[in-house]
Amino acid sequence: MRPIAFVFIAFFASNALYAQLGLPTTAGAQGAAMGGVGINFRDIHGAFANQAGLAWVEKTSFMLLSEARFAGVQLNAAGAAVAVPVGGGTVGLCAQYLGTDGYTEQKIGLAYARKVGNRFSFGAQFDYLGIRIPQYGAANLVTFELGLQTEIFKGFWIAAHAYSPIPIKFADTERLPSVVRIGVSYQPSEQILLATEVGKDLDYPDFSWRAGLSYRIVPNIWIRAGVGTAPTKTSLGLGFALAKSWRIDVAAAYQDRIGFSPVVG
Repeated sequence: MRPIAFVFIAFFASNALYAQLGLPTTAGAQGAAMGGVGINFRDIHGAFANQAGLAWVEKTSFMLLSEARFAGVQLNAAGAAVAVPVGGGTVGLCAQYLGTDGYTEQKIGLAYARKVGNRFSFGAQFDYLGIRIPQYGAANLVTFELGLQTEIFKGFWIAAHAYSPIPIKFADTERLPSVVRIGVSYQPSEQILLATEVGKDLDYPDFSWRAGLSYRIVPNIWIRAGVGTAPTKTSLGLGFALAKSWRIDVAAAYQDRIGFSPVVG
């Protein structure tokens, strides 16, 4: 096995799958505050969590994201995304960074999403991944993501997302993880959003679970909370509408063995 592959495996194992070669990331600070959910979000966050969500973007949108992931170990993450309605669909572009002094990972994604009627959307994204370990070199890979969303009845949505569903090798005997997630959300009113998701890395027997709540306490302020497993975590956050077209979200997720991960978007 090549040295760089050995280091990749050791890094991922020691970090309990927290940073794995472009795995679907949290849907911004909003998703981070809600336990890590996001595949049912129908806005710019779809560029990170489920490309089908971009289909519902009605005007050019962008977002920035910064995260001190597990602040005590100095693992920093950042991201940016833009979505532009074009014809009957939406084109999205995202860029993400994750790294420490001895390891960096970049991801660039180009997405397209489209609605079918008023209750269904689909999306796809091609990802270019770059990984660099100074002492051992670098590797570059290409993969893709697929997503669906549908409204079963008013306010009740089901979504599915697959990351790298076809095995893609990055070393002689190792490949990118293939992850499938299914989730539901329910919005009984403009003030309340409930969401939950189940996910599975097809190479491992365990499932992950996430659930979150967003409550709009006044027209310009949201309070959010969530929980998750694999790894076990709890989270809290706030959202503020600064003007008609601007919003800032903040969140903090806590894991007992690693600590807090503050996020702003």
